[in-house]
Amino acid sequence: MCCSSFQSEIFTLHRHFLSAGASYPMTPLWKLQLYEVSDATGPSAVILPRVSYNFTANTDLSVGGQLFASSRNGEFHGLSHVVYVEYTLHFR
Repeated sequence: MCCSSFQSEIFTLHRHFLSAGASYPMTPLWKLQLYEVSDATGPSAVILPRVSYNFTANTDLSVGGQLFASSRNGEFHGLSHVVYVEYTLHFR
């Protein structure tokens, strides 16, 4: 057992955030998603684009990223961009 009382806490520099998201099915097999979280007092933002392709009824392949833009005093300052590939197998 851990001694830290802050184990499940989320720490942030600022208190006011705004988020938005959109999803668009380009075809029955391709889907485009875009999410954004902004720090209203920072200013800074993280943009989360994602494109997914449905191979079969139970498999998906996605490519996405976490793109950060921030001023020196923003919440997301100093974080590196992340790009990922995800293969998902759904069990029924």
